Amino acid sequence: MTALSNEPVWGVLVEAPVEKVREFLMPFGDVFDVRTNRGWTAAFCMEPGNCNYGEVTAPLQLRGHAPIYRFDYSKYDITTFRWDGKEWTLLEDGNGLFVSPTKFLDEVGIKDPYWGELPRTVPAQVEPLKPREALVIEGASVDQARQVAGDSLRVERGPRGAIVYQPDLDTRFAFWERVPGCVLEVKFYPKSGEFWYCVMRGEECLGTFRPGETRTWDGTPFLANVDGETEPEAIIDRLGIERSFLARA
Repeated sequence: MTALSNEPVWGVLVEAPVEKVREFLMPFGDVFDVRTNRGWTAAFCMEPGNCNYGEVTAPLQLRGHAPIYRFDYSKYDITTFRWDGKEWTLLEDGNGLFVSPTKFLDEVGIKDPYWGELPRTVPAQVEPLKPREALVIEGASVDQARQVAGDSLRVERGPRGAIVYQPDLDTRFAFWERVPGCVLEVKFYPKSGEFWYCVMRGEECLGTFRPGETRTWDGTPFLANVDGETEPEAIIDRLGIERSFLARA
């Protein structure tokens, strides 16, 4: 058993459904204490040494959530940062003191897991739910995609453009910044069977599709289908992604 701290390392507070926040947290494993109230959700990382807050807040920023509060819990100073839709700001009061996370958590009725609670444990064999990911760079050749993705990633030609398998976060951001057209993103979680598709142009999400859903919960435009298809198998066939992409673990 791996012991987690009874004091958070960092935390995020956002006005978003708890289900969507949990989705963003899935790749990072069971190291979060998630609490929600009145439409607000807070996620507290309880794993000592963890500093993945940038990868957690990035999809929230991308989908237009603002404000987002990020809390850093340190033995020296406890600080609060706020994302206003354009930039992060370290919050201070009129006396030059850092603003405590408690101020914002109290306002939405959430208590941080900080005082008087026993440390949690997580089974050592538990692994993060890692998705398979693919990007389709519309209209791009394999050579053009490699100029962004480099030589370490698998890149193939597809009917809609180059297909890039298992891109990391920096590579996805690089394609958003450097590709003038659309980037089609596909994710599949082998253990849960969840499928997710979205269309990006720059940093703007033009639409999101998930099988069986009739609306989105993260503020992105809703897609009822992908080129008329609603089944994951048919969607990846249209995109030219190999069928093994959808193999269950």
